[in-house]
Amino acid sequence: MSRCDPAHVFGVGPYPHMCYNQKNVVLLNRYSHECLDSCRDPIRGTPISREERDEWWKKIVGEELYECLEKEAYSRGDKYGAVQEEASND
Repeated sequence: MSRCDPAHVFGVGPYPHMCYNQKNVVLLNRYSHECLDSCRDPIRGTPISREERDEWWKKIVGEELYECLEKEAYSRGDKYGAVQEEASND
């Protein structure tokens, strides 16, 4: 049986202000959650780029919600600073 995890679309490490945003959390099976967190394809398990990972999130939550969450995530600092911080935490 696969376990389910609450998964943050915009991770709480680089975006701590998104932690309690209910729209930023979806229920995923543990395998898919771990894959997306480590930039792997949630079906094949093969490595993917951050851009490809973001495309998966858009498929999961829908493009409109993703764009709203993205605006909120980047509202506290610039997009590139957050991405660099996220990369340093990997």
